[in-house]
Amino acid sequence: MSVALAELPTAPFGIRITAVLFDVFLAFAFLYGPLMQVTGGHPGHWQTALHLLVLLAVAMMWRSRGGTPGKLLLGIRVVDAQTREPLGAGRALGRGLACILSLLSLGLGYLWLVFDPRHQALHDKLAGTLVVYAPRKPPAA
Repeated sequence: MSVALAELPTAPFGIRITAVLFDVFLAFAFLYGPLMQVTGGHPGHWQTALHLLVLLAVAMMWRSRGGTPGKLLLGIRVVDAQTREPLGAGRALGRGLACILSLLSLGLGYLWLVFDPRHQALHDKLAGTLVVYAPRKPPAA
């Protein structure tokens, strides 16, 4: 791990929620909205399949780019909490599944990051990840 990566500050609640809201807007505008139009507002089994596809797509974005469009736009990235390196496929998928727990707790898993000194939400703690401010190009090792 390079010194520069180790020194990247973690992203607090406000910036992370802004990124999530941007991503939710994109998901509704380009995925859920059109699906509701096509199915007449009753997506049925398609909705479950779409949720799973979105979860996989988000995990792939965390692995390949370090974040979703909202995170990347705001200059934050998801990294391994120990090494501060990009996530592997398993950790990215595990984080996605852990996000479900953060949501199922009525969003309390997200509020955890307000009080955590490393700004980790429940899913970050479970998956061993951090969300950090990061330059567009990672620093050279």
